[in-house]
Order: sequence, then C-alpha cells, then structure tokens
Amino acid sequence: MHAFKGIRYGLKPERFQPPTAAPTSGETVRAESFAPSAPQAGKLTPTSEDCLFLNLWTPSADAARRPVLVYFH
Repeated sequence: MHAFKGIRYGLKPERFQPPTAAPTSGETVRAESFAPSAPQAGKLTPTSEDCLFLNLWTPSADAARRPVLVYFH
C-alpha cells in the first residue's frame, strides 16, 4: 500500500471567499505527511482554515491508471 499525503488542490483566499485552484509548478510534490485538518470542536490533531489538501492511497505505485475516490466531509 502506498500513501500520498497532504497534496494541495486549492488555495485559501480571504476568509469566507471561495477557494482558487492551486497553481501547477512542474516540480515533484513531496507527499509524505498529513496537512492540517479543517477546524472542528474537540479535534486533537493540528487544524487550520488552510486545509485544502488530499490524501491518496493506492495498492501499487506503478504506471497503471487507477480510479480515485474523493470524500468531502
């Protein structure tokens, strides 16, 4: 099992404004650690309003095309 953690998919603008797409850079992304979660009451892990990140898991990191399930809470 391979995990790609903390991949940015959007940018947080000013508060209460819609997010914008994350810019593409052509550089390799180091997806090795979880990013902050969305703020929630009673949450013990790090939280931030800048929480537009994805975590992806795959059974293999080969070149095969695989479906991706995205869950927004």
